[in-house]
Amino acid sequence: MELSNYQAFMECMRKWEKIGCNILCGLALWEQMQDCDRRGVPYTDIDIEAVSQEVAYRLKMSHDRLYALALYEWTEQHFAQNSDTSDAAAGENGCDFPTHNNST
Repeated sequence: MELSNYQAFMECMRKWEKIGCNILCGLALWEQMQDCDRRGVPYTDIDIEAVSQEVAYRLKMSHDRLYALALYEWTEQHFAQNSDTSDAAAGENGCDFPTHNNST
């Protein structure tokens, strides 16, 4: 079965995310090694699993922030393109949402 353009794009992006994660793990380990050199302790003091988990956590948080930002920008564009301030476009009550009449 042939992949859609979106599926092919996402498959490619997942590969790049893995590569990016590996690069960031390498950088984080290098920073830990520099810290060990400054403190004069052996590299065996580095908790590789903790470094890996921290990188994964930061990537997830960054991904979530980027997703939220993209969703916000899409929403802003969508409403900016579809907004009309005229009463005719807004409906009888001045909005598209149902209102409740509490005067009964």
